[in-house]
Amino acid sequence: MPQRHSFIFYISTSIDISDLSINLSREHIQQTLINIGQQNAATIVNYLSRCTVECSIFSLPFAFDYMRHLGNIFPNIIFNYATYLLVQDNDAFIHEFFVRIARSFPLLKYLRVFNINLQISVYMKLSSDHIQ
Repeated sequence: MPQRHSFIFYISTSIDISDLSINLSREHIQQTLINIGQQNAATIVNYLSRCTVECSIFSLPFAFDYMRHLGNIFPNIIFNYATYLLVQDNDAFIHEFFVRIARSFPLLKYLRVFNINLQISVYMKLSSDHIQ
């Protein structure tokens, strides 16, 4: 029987962690991938709340045209084929984040941003400017 020499994958899932007794970490998932012989893979873990985590696991190099549920923290990888990106996080995205996006996603055409918390410093500046 012929053996498969490569496995190209992208798995993205949302997990309810309210009943888990341990924290889900990128390092733990990465070690599991290494243990099963999948060294050419990356993991992104994005905590959206105390109860919800978005987890993406994908083979390297990234071979898909979209990525979902990227948060403020993501690996320093060039996503050469991705043209669609959905970013979502509780923490406000700052200018440097978008600079990293531009560098990491050179073919990006569509960007959807869901930010749960308002960027406080901008809001405070706008509020103080409005008062004067």
